[in-house]
Amino acid sequence: MPTSFSVSRVDKKNRQAAQRHQEQPMSDKYDKKFWLLVLKLAIGAIVLMTLFGLGLYYSAKYKTYAVPDTPAAPDWGISKDSPIRNKR
Repeated sequence: MPTSFSVSRVDKKNRQAAQRHQEQPMSDKYDKKFWLLVLKLAIGAIVLMTLFGLGLYYSAKYKTYAVPDTPAAPDWGISKDSPIRNKR
């Protein structure tokens, strides 16, 4: 008889657990959190792209950069040294 008592106790616990899961399934709870995270990440990405685009637009429209007056190659340093020695 003790086995039937323990089985009925286990069955009662299983039924109670099933009722709790029917009230609010765990997968729905996690699905909501997942989709909320996806929505936040998408909105954040859109905001960052918009700010970056506005920065580029402002920079291009109002010429926030200056064209250098000097040539790109420097007049000093190793760039002017020849790898072949001069014959003197």
